[in-house]
Amino acid sequence: ENNEDTTPGLLSNIISGRIANYFGLNGANYVIDASCASSFIAMRNAARNLKHKDLDFVLAGGVDCNLYPAVLMAFKRLGLLSEGDCNFYDSRADGYVMGEGAAIHIMTTYKKAREYNMEILGEINDCAVRSSVPDHLLAPSEQTFVSTINETYYKSGIRKQDINHIDVFAFSNIFGDIVEKQVIENCFDHEMHCGNIKSQFGYFKAANPAVAMAKLMLMNSKGKILPDFNYNSEHSILNDGKILKPASLMQVKPKGQPFRFAANVNGIGGNHCHMIMSTIPARLERKDKIVHVEFKAAAEDDIVLIDHAYSADGMGKKLRMVALLSGQGAQRSRMMKELFEKDAHIRKVMEKGEQIFVEQRGYSLLDMMFGTDDAINSTQNTQPAVFLSSAAIYSRLSQEGFSPDYFIGHSVGEYTALFCSKMLSFADTMRLVIKRSDLMYEATLKVPGKIMVVFKNEKETEHLIRKSFIANIYITNKNSEKQTAVSGQAEGIEKFCIFLTQQEIFYKKLNLTGAFHTPLLKEASVDLRAYLDTLTFNDTRFGRIISNTLAKPYPEIRQDVKDLLARQIISPVEFIKSIENVYKSGRTHFIEIGPSRLLVNLLKNINIGEYGTAVSVDAKEGEVKSFEACRKYLQDCNSIFETKPLAPIATKFIPKIKEELPQINMSENFESFKQ
Repeated sequence: ENNEDTTPGLLSNIISGRIANYFGLNGANYVIDASCASSFIAMRNAARNLKHKDLDFVLAGGVDCNLYPAVLMAFKRLGLLSEGDCNFYDSRADGYVMGEGAAIHIMTTYKKAREYNMEILGEINDCAVRSSVPDHLLAPSEQTFVSTINETYYKSGIRKQDINHIDVFAFSNIFGDIVEKQVIENCFDHEMHCGNIKSQFGYFKAANPAVAMAKLMLMNSKGKILPDFNYNSEHSILNDGKILKPASLMQVKPKGQPFRFAANVNGIGGNHCHMIMSTIPARLERKDKIVHVEFKAAAEDDIVLIDHAYSADGMGKKLRMVALLSGQGAQRSRMMKELFEKDAHIRKVMEKGEQIFVEQRGYSLLDMMFGTDDAINSTQNTQPAVFLSSAAIYSRLSQEGFSPDYFIGHSVGEYTALFCSKMLSFADTMRLVIKRSDLMYEATLKVPGKIMVVFKNEKETEHLIRKSFIANIYITNKNSEKQTAVSGQAEGIEKFCIFLTQQEIFYKKLNLTGAFHTPLLKEASVDLRAYLDTLTFNDTRFGRIISNTLAKPYPEIRQDVKDLLARQIISPVEFIKSIENVYKSGRTHFIEIGPSRLLVNLLKNINIGEYGTAVSVDAKEGEVKSFEACRKYLQDCNSIFETKPLAPIATKFIPKIKEELPQINMSENFESFKQ
């Protein structure tokens, strides 16, 4: 079939036309081809349209997904591709490594951003473009580059000495890099940091300026300059320079001082470009400015999460970190007692949760957690205990910079993710989990239920349910290709067990009560949705949480998220699809956050390739020993800033162990399930 989708290679404007059509945009749409300067000129044109009030908003950026063999061969023949890694401003520089990528920026005026309550990451102060006609179309002109940079500062009125960091173009060959270095030394006379994304993500050709601007704007917004992973003192040509100083460690903006960034761009054909960007002036900052949760402690809630580390391998290449947050089944006797006694921060969080629990329930949660009382297996106690354990562990790791790309919580673990992702304060999340557990417990009293595990995949289990002709039993957790949980009315589950025995199907009944994640909890779902309306989510990125119901990232709309949270307790947990949807081949690390090793055991029977795992607490290894091993693993992935051995502390909390209660072991079935 011949249609608009078959012609982008011939008519490139089809790309922008399709985007405008999809979003209903009514301004001009077009594609620019200025080689490596394409997205820079697109953003420059956008800024001009906004300045002249021709447009209110502009989508501008770049996309480059052209790594066809013919393209690679052409660049190889031109001598632009490296034989190995990409190095710039380095005696080993022999070209760059191609990449595929995209970055699209929403550009508007300060007035419109405030009118629509949009977050402002920074502002473009000015930019300039000049072209030259060199002897070789790939060669930069030192004179043209210098005049372009000088023009930018002349037009903007910004002082050159105010620039803190420059994103160099980084030709990644020794000739081009020396020319650019000389240009910068001719234009600037103060020390500043420098960097480039080529060595970390690859070179995106036409899209590269837009991707680089995304990095600069995020550094600008966060008030931090990232370290330069490319710098090698043995081979760098910057060792004797007085202007460009690669940052070996993260640089934090001094309080009260603005950041300014600059960027160089060069395009095949002679386009030389320079842009200045910065934080918005203090006088323009809104008085009711959105305050991100990591910088505030909500009333009565002093458990806050701080800034995060950048997870990367030794070459600075991004690693995908996924936090797996425990659900029911992770509880056990004496859970978290050892870490509570050894770590001050974990103790602080758990004592805060204990205070809230006692206020709500009138009895101690920590007594049950640290003792051997079988009451910890009742859902009204299990859910708060698992949340409190996971929240304390995550909060402790976050103090050292741990901040994963995604959160996958199993059942109540999805609620834990609300705190870990900074959507809710600790106190609000603790009360929400207590409310959820109350509603689900009340539902079990009205409709007694049971849960079991069939050691088959989802399709095979569904076939067995249909074949049994038993009503009111449902697939409730899709844990792996060899483990599917089934829940429903107690009588129906007992009949299904008899049926499976007759069919010689291996299964296990679990030491849990309640038809969780089934339509039998409809009343609890309605009441939970009403309670969710009393809570206000913080201004943060919701999409880091993977929904149990959709197996996809949360939408960025508060009411939609609340709908999903209420639906979750009557819908199956889509754990398999959640894992598959966040997995990125060879670069994904799953970190289990909770009081027991459970979820990482399921990964071996999910259809993904190479991955890494760490477990925050493994009871068999010992809580402190396994927690230290997890921190060491995260440090090796650059996911935490540094690790310091846990120091023993004195604790004021003494659990009230009731001597008259016998020591009770959990059922063999339940232990088997956890393994």
